[in-house]
Amino acid sequence: MEYIQRKIFQRLDISVPFGNAIVLVFLITQFFDGASTYIGLRWGIITEINPLICWLISVTGISIAIAVAKIVAIGLGIMLHLINAHNALAICTVTCLFFLALPWIYLFFCIVTDSVLLI
Repeated sequence: MEYIQRKIFQRLDISVPFGNAIVLVFLITQFFDGASTYIGLRWGIITEINPLICWLISVTGISIAIAVAKIVAIGLGIMLHLINAHNALAICTVTCLFFLALPWIYLFFCIVTDSVLLI
C-alpha cells in the first residue's frame, strides 16, 4: 500500500514551473471566457451554440449555466494539472485563447469603430 501511495504522490508533482504557469493561464482564460460569454449573452450580442449550455441556460438561466460550465472546465483542467498532463492543458488553453480572444477583439473593434470588417 505504501508503494502505491508513493507512486501516486510522485505522479502528483505539481512543482513543475511550466505546469504551474499553464494552469494559471488556463484559469485566467476560463475566467475571461466566462465573463465575456455572460456579457455577450446578457447584451444579446452573441448566441450560445453549444446545445448542452443552451439547454442549461433554458433551465437555470445565464448566470448559473455559465458558472456551471466554467466550474466543470476548471475542474477538468485542474485534473489534467494534477496528473501532469501539462501539454494537453496547454493545448486546451491555447485553443480557448484562440477562440476567445480573436472573436472578441473583432467584435469590440466593430463596436468601437462602428464598422464591420469582412474577413
